[in-house]
Amino acid sequence: MWFGEDAKPVAFQLSYGKYRDEHAIRWKAGRGFVHHRVDDGEITGMVKQAAILVADGAFEAAQVLKRFLELSGEMPRDLVEFVSARLREHPEYREDM
Repeated sequence: MWFGEDAKPVAFQLSYGKYRDEHAIRWKAGRGFVHHRVDDGEITGMVKQAAILVADGAFEAAQVLKRFLELSGEMPRDLVEFVSARLREHPEYREDM
């Protein structure tokens, strides 16, 4: 989470799928969402490279929100509510998923 001078959130990055197909969602006030796949730098038979983020189009906002809520129990409630509200605002968010 990034905070403005007024101590209110202005951006966040949320990663998911860490051990199978890692992705990162970034949200920034005034810009909205960007979704990335994490290229872990693994190439068979080669020296491991640094991980990088590569563009990866749309994501299932409802599924990400569901998992975020399952795992956010120790986070401050105001931050959970902020991230949850932004995910619900995503154009691809559908509650019926």
